[in-house]
Amino acid sequence: MNYVILYIKWNYNNFYFFYFIRRRKMIVTVSFNPAIDQTIDVKNYEYAGVNRIEHFEVDAGGKGINVAKNLKILGEEPIALGFIGGRTGQTFKEMISNLQIRNDFTYIYGETRINTKIIEEDGTITEFNAVGPEILQDRINELMIKIDGYATENTLFVISGKVPPGVDANVFKNIIKLAHNRGSKVAVDSAGALFSKAVEEKPEIIKVKLKDIERVHEKENMNDEEIVEVVKKYINDGIKYAAISMGERGAIFANSDEVFKCSFAKVKTHSTVGASDALLAGLVYGIENRLEFEKTAKLATAMSVGAVMTIGTKPSSKEMIKKLYEDINITKF
Repeated sequence: MNYVILYIKWNYNNFYFFYFIRRRKMIVTVSFNPAIDQTIDVKNYEYAGVNRIEHFEVDAGGKGINVAKNLKILGEEPIALGFIGGRTGQTFKEMISNLQIRNDFTYIYGETRINTKIIEEDGTITEFNAVGPEILQDRINELMIKIDGYATENTLFVISGKVPPGVDANVFKNIIKLAHNRGSKVAVDSAGALFSKAVEEKPEIIKVKLKDIERVHEKENMNDEEIVEVVKKYINDGIKYAAISMGERGAIFANSDEVFKCSFAKVKTHSTVGASDALLAGLVYGIENRLEFEKTAKLATAMSVGAVMTIGTKPSSKEMIKKLYEDINITKF
């Protein structure tokens, strides 16, 4: 049903919060530490020297924002939540609004961070990522109230990325618990304690990088069979859908019935930044639109491959995704 209901929340400061929610599918991304991404192309980066900039690109970024941008390309209407602050925060909001992505950010007292990525002609990437501003507990409480307002049985939350120092490692776990209490589904993409604690609440979808899996298992160069065992364990522990992104090796996807590995021929890469976020967007899109799981895995991989070919952290075009989709190699385990 597409009618609109009014949800009212009364908080401790005696203010009303009004939320207009459509009783239809809704995907909400949550970003604790978004950023303005500056991508600088140089021929050869010279440390402690003068470098000539060949190309300069600026994007609204951060893992959750990248997911929203990719969902938008597929025709979805995601809503972006998260924290922004200061002049850079206002610029960030304008950039998101210009992409016609609906947003409901929570304002903080610090400045939204700016990240810089230097990309050399041979594909070498040097990144300078800011830590991010301090987020006080009252701001986190406000975000939780917003999440509560958007949470319905038709909502899927995508929580991804890291949090600034000082934020409790249980914060993703708490969001999942709140969402599940409202009947919402959750997808999580993170690492370290944030991820391990979040998984305890059994989010419906997880996406994790191979390097993070290898760090947890204290083992390098894991082969496909070992990775499949890891992903199957997640499924056996109650996760409905799991994906492990492996860079140039492709990705492995699993649900309770099937496990697939998707790979692709080598393409001309500009930057790998945002590729795993594109993969998560494709996974979420396929699941929410009830595509066959094999098709979902291929779509997610095609979107990831397309993302490495774009300049900055922009998603690939829908036309390019369709073309790449046909060339994805898929193997069933």
